[in-house]
Amino acid sequence: MEEHTFDSAKMLMGTHFDDHLASLEKVEKVEDFEENLPESFDVTQHWPHCDYTIRNQGHCGSCWAFGTSEAMSDRICIASKGKITAPRSAQQFVSCDVYLNFGCNGGIPMGAWEWTSITGVKSWECMPYESGKGHAPSCHAEKAKCHEGGIKTKFLSAKHFSGEKAIMSEIMKHGSVTAAFNVYKDFMSYKGGVYEHKFGEVLGGHAVKFVGWGVDDDGTKFWRVANSWDTTWGEGGYFRIVRGKNECGIEAGIVAGTPKV
Repeated sequence: MEEHTFDSAKMLMGTHFDDHLASLEKVEKVEDFEENLPESFDVTQHWPHCDYTIRNQGHCGSCWAFGTSEAMSDRICIASKGKITAPRSAQQFVSCDVYLNFGCNGGIPMGAWEWTSITGVKSWECMPYESGKGHAPSCHAEKAKCHEGGIKTKFLSAKHFSGEKAIMSEIMKHGSVTAAFNVYKDFMSYKGGVYEHKFGEVLGGHAVKFVGWGVDDDGTKFWRVANSWDTTWGEGGYFRIVRGKNECGIEAGIVAGTPKV
């Protein structure tokens, strides 16, 4: 990821966090969980046949679209038992989703999940990402023929997963989930390790994808999270953040739906 000033970094924080949390009040909250949860789990290791490419949102506040489409990609692959591995289109959300979302000017992950339950989501091949420079092409600007992997996939209405163990259970059973959190200045200097906020003002809301959890060598519990700032950022495009204490609000807005495959 190229270097950003704090002002330019704010542009990347495209999740309207307060609105996202407010929207969760309208959906089913899930607090049930499995009793025997392992100490560590990783979607990318448990279902290795899926496409876990780390992508780059560029100069566009489209994290809400990436955090949603990336989790959807994983869940479609997992639910179809590897028959549908084509990644889903973040661009479709940026260009087409007008349900509480505003393209490169930000959006609400919960709204994106709900919108897809009606419209379905295309593959990346059908609608490649073109908003890296901050513009959103027409909703009808499909750049490639939609082959089998491009068939629209719809989702059942998304649910809100509340509590550490309920989130863990959902990931272990069905795959990645979308998370939203407040980004502070010190997060922008993250290079590796388990992040915990120490200093700096809040820059904005950001959406990402939980792929698993674990425990660090010093006993610190963490979530493993996929970002959308390319593989040059963090731990190959991923980061780890303290688990079990709602660090930066990251456990408060977990959402995901079930694909109809």
